[in-house]
Amino acid sequence: MLKKNLAASLVFVACVSLAGIAQATFHPQLVFYVPIGGNAAEDVAGVMTADPTAGGVINAFFSNDTPDPLGAGQSLDFAAPDQVVDFGNLPLLEGAEASTVSMWVKAFTVVPDGNRRHYTLSKDGILEYGLRNGEITNRINNADHAQSTGLVLEETWTHLASVFDATGDGGGGTTQHYVDGVPFGDAILLGGNPDAGDNEGGLVYVANDNSVTLANRSEGDDKDFNGLIDDIAIWNLALTDDNIAELFAGVSPPDIVIPEPSTLVLVILGFIGLLGVRRRRKA
Repeated sequence: MLKKNLAASLVFVACVSLAGIAQATFHPQLVFYVPIGGNAAEDVAGVMTADPTAGGVINAFFSNDTPDPLGAGQSLDFAAPDQVVDFGNLPLLEGAEASTVSMWVKAFTVVPDGNRRHYTLSKDGILEYGLRNGEITNRINNADHAQSTGLVLEETWTHLASVFDATGDGGGGTTQHYVDGVPFGDAILLGGNPDAGDNEGGLVYVANDNSVTLANRSEGDDKDFNGLIDDIAIWNLALTDDNIAELFAGVSPPDIVIPEPSTLVLVILGFIGLLGVRRRRKA
């Protein structure tokens, strides 16, 4: 009888785990990582195929000025609107309901006049990240800008990160900003965008044909960033406070440990199944 119960439990665990894997639309992982070095700015995450139409580094130049926690290396220096890195059309976050953006910046223009945005990272219509009137701004699927308040940036290297989680409230999700490894302000509630159509109010990422760019939008408009950028990373999941603190301390984005949901499900359900067998055996 014990063997039958054990076998049934194992079969149940396997079926549930396989079902969870089959339902998964994406793999939780680092989807974009540009460490910058060797006079190259390339996505080395190894998740997406490079777009052959991408323009690459346009007019920007490489600098040996880098954040201390990262050690020796290079960063990219942007000082004019025509300086940009174009990675072409990459899928990035299709199907994801959460994301994390992380990068080091050394901003030379931190409090522009008017409603001025300086995007350090953009895939127009999907993700727009950077500074707006000197504050951190993170825009998801054309929803309202999740903008911090009270930020005072100086012309020194600063680690910025933002975590978006669609399950954070009953509306459009939440965005939590981080500065130098610690949460900056409270999580910002988003109402979504009623005009987003298939974006489901700004909650779920969808595909588009816009390019992924650094230091400006793909159109090369007036939302250019003036300063240095280094170690840019995007995950299709929400990292923890401890993860963000690790990044500020100099841990490389590929070294951040991401749990496998299917593995966790297998372990938990396996434990529950075996616990049930043990109780039956005692009875």
